[in-house]
Amino acid sequence: MKKSSLFFVCLLSLSVCLQAELRFATVFGNGAVLQRQQPVAVWGWADPAAKVDVAFSGQTLSTNADPSGYWKVMLAPMEANAVGQKLAARSGSEQISIDDVLVGEVWIVAGQSNMRAGGPDKDNGVNPFYQTPAGASNLPAVRVRNNYPNVSLEPLADIQEGFRKDTDWVTKDDISGSNPIPYFFARILRDKLQVPVGLLYLAASGTNQAAWMSKETLESFPGDAKHPNFYEKYLAEKEAKLGKSSGNIKSWDDFLAAETEWFESQNGRWPGRGMTYVNYPTALYNGRIHPFAPYGVKGVIWHQGEAGPGGPYDQRLVAMFRQWRELYGQDFYAIWGTLSKYTKSQPSLAPNVSGFYRSGTNAHLRRALTLFEGDPKVEYVELYDLGNDDTHFTQKAESGRRMALAALDLAYGQPQTYTGPRIADSKFEGGKVFLKFDQVGEGLVYRPSINGISGFYVQDDKGQSRWANVEVLSKDSIALSHPDLSTIAYVAGGAASNPHETLLNSDGIPLSPFSLNPGKVRTTKTENPVSLVKFESNPGGKVNLHFSHAQQEGYMFELRERRGPKGKTSTMKVYVPNEWQGVEVEQKGTALAFEALVEDENRFLKIEPTVNGEQVIVAEKGKAEIFRSIDRY
Repeated sequence: MKKSSLFFVCLLSLSVCLQAELRFATVFGNGAVLQRQQPVAVWGWADPAAKVDVAFSGQTLSTNADPSGYWKVMLAPMEANAVGQKLAARSGSEQISIDDVLVGEVWIVAGQSNMRAGGPDKDNGVNPFYQTPAGASNLPAVRVRNNYPNVSLEPLADIQEGFRKDTDWVTKDDISGSNPIPYFFARILRDKLQVPVGLLYLAASGTNQAAWMSKETLESFPGDAKHPNFYEKYLAEKEAKLGKSSGNIKSWDDFLAAETEWFESQNGRWPGRGMTYVNYPTALYNGRIHPFAPYGVKGVIWHQGEAGPGGPYDQRLVAMFRQWRELYGQDFYAIWGTLSKYTKSQPSLAPNVSGFYRSGTNAHLRRALTLFEGDPKVEYVELYDLGNDDTHFTQKAESGRRMALAALDLAYGQPQTYTGPRIADSKFEGGKVFLKFDQVGEGLVYRPSINGISGFYVQDDKGQSRWANVEVLSKDSIALSHPDLSTIAYVAGGAASNPHETLLNSDGIPLSPFSLNPGKVRTTKTENPVSLVKFESNPGGKVNLHFSHAQQEGYMFELRERRGPKGKTSTMKVYVPNEWQGVEVEQKGTALAFEALVEDENRFLKIEPTVNGEQVIVAEKGKAEIFRSIDRY
């Protein structure tokens, strides 16, 4: 920000008075992007009651600062402009300006580390691979306004003074190589809309949902016997945990004192580093969301849930977005993604449903959509199939693609297929269940898994369960049945820690996991279940199996050991379906030797793949080629 100021020094009765500094809110840095086609707030501070004139793109507006010095004007809606312009303000003899301001699309980026961790820009061999069209030139800018580690238990009007540095928006010219979800999201919006795209990058690693919510919103949720509401309960938990920690800071008040001292001295590192203070309830809402309101935005993209907290996440998510809209005074769009699957588990050969610690949160993330009661400006995208065991799953490019397509569909009137098939309607008729899906693209694709497994679990009212038979009825509908079941009381699809992915849309995205009539399901247990892949030797359990892909013609997995020696091998036993007429096993394009085994009428191979090597392919003879281009990690 440029400024030219004239300070008037008045010597009256031996007193000295200085004119207060005119300034914009910190969010307005050089290179900022303003939201097109809607009124845009511009605000800042000056002397109390001082007149302030603001000029931008041919508009000049005037206002007076309130008693606290706060002022705000509303620019009339503008069309996109990729040529930088000056945003200027004047109050009396003082002038300030922001350079190279663009007009385009602005999105808030919030949530935790999967919005910050990068992933490669590569083809996974399963979904459409997006790249900016070859030869594209003079593309509008993608710009990012990064935030500072602001935390507070009281709403902040602006970024704290000690963090008001490096306020320029950063231009992201090259969105290839390793990048986080929001950059891939912005690339597609820029390419498809041909306008500048700005990201208010507020996401913070390792943070819980409550940190992003206002005190009043958290107070609307119940507490426990000792605390009248959830805010008081969660705050007490955080204070108690901090009180037991090592070090000199034992409470939030201790932290505030240490932070104040740091702001004054700027010596050493900020005392709030780490995961403690950013996870206090409201800390990020007050420190990151509130100071940027009412900046003009089109919407928010959100990915969070690993850090909890437990409880009604779905209801809190709805309440959070609604409160943010109220704070910003804008009915903006909200798009969120589900958490990823768990590839240390593997698809079950026996009829089964399973889950792990992310399953409950995912159920809440999916259910939140229905709690918005038909709101046309909210949506989730299914990212379950993109993950692996690591919290920071690598398929950020495909995640960003899906979020961007959802935005194009919802916010920009460009119909897209952006997530896997989702249940739109269902009907139970005795021994048959009829299912209708949306998000099918050009039509449903049914691709059975190993042993012809459908991936649809059905159970009758006596607890007898089977993998259903699937009949594709039309481009968006199927029927489920099984000759052993005269009635079906419960149905689940994709309901496993690492499910069989058998029903996909035309873009290769598997169905969004679901269950129907969950209150009627009975727990079943398979005696001596057969695994697709099993360790024959794994001393100390140091090597981890990651199962990545399965279909009727074969499957893929890899072995990993953190800091393991290069070239190490591990002995594995892999399953071979009886229907296969032959088998081939390879790793890194090289055939692996194997020993054929038969156990309880099931066929297996004993192999020794390399640990921390490439994917292992186990396929019907002549079918390995199908899998060589697939790389889901």
